[in-house]
Amino acid sequence: MRRHCVCVEAVEYCLIRVLILISTLGILSLIDGGCFGRPAGMDIVSILWDLDDEPDGNVEHVAEHGLVKEEVESVLLNPNNEVDESHTSGLPATFGWTDTGRHIIVIWEIVLDDPRTIYPVTAYDVPPKRSSS
Repeated sequence: MRRHCVCVEAVEYCLIRVLILISTLGILSLIDGGCFGRPAGMDIVSILWDLDDEPDGNVEHVAEHGLVKEEVESVLLNPNNEVDESHTSGLPATFGWTDTGRHIIVIWEIVLDDPRTIYPVTAYDVPPKRSSS
């Protein structure tokens, strides 16, 4: 039996090329705005979603919290939304209002730095911060 070896670097290179192609074709959402830990000038971000019906995928996970991709994206797309660190996971967390009027937190992780590609892990409703007066 003949075995095939796959070079990890080659696989990573192919994955990057596919993500760039997908992003170029507009299948992934492009974001222009501030992100956790991102130096100035790196404003383009792609959002990576699992298939809608993938068990345990991020689409199904946010749906379990009564949210849809468009609500999550509306928060991530707004450059004025607060980006902090999740207290439980240490991952980046973006807080903001959806286009449907819900205040949510989106926990996400960085998949690629260039082009900046993020993967929403979860999202759920949270109360807005009280203004300090």
